[in-house]
Amino acid sequence: MKKIAILLLLVISSISAYAEKGDMAVGLHFYDNPKIESNAVGGGLSFSYSFSDHLRAKITGSYITLSDQSGVDSSLDFQWVFPLGEKFELYPSVGVGYLSIEDVSTVTFLVGPGATFRFNDNWSMGLEFKAQYT
Repeated sequence: MKKIAILLLLVISSISAYAEKGDMAVGLHFYDNPKIESNAVGGGLSFSYSFSDHLRAKITGSYITLSDQSGVDSSLDFQWVFPLGEKFELYPSVGVGYLSIEDVSTVTFLVGPGATFRFNDNWSMGLEFKAQYT
């Protein structure tokens, strides 16, 4: 795991409280990684803080299971938000993470796009695709 390669493709669906400038949000997410041999699945929690209307940071922790193993995947992402109307936004995301499955642990780098749909001022739903490099 010392060479640089695409390790994971994450699909994280999340439902969370929407955060505006200076606000915080807590969310739940589903984790699916079809790139791992036994299709890692799991879920977890996320916390985000908006530094401005366009920049937010997000901390995510996931518990994942494989066919006969389990592990933890955590990350710190920075998202640059582009609002498209009042209810929809797109953002690129970059970050750093930590992946630990049984006896193997590694630092990861993440990059990918995301989108959020706001139901109202307090609730939103998002979808993110991330590539993790080790």
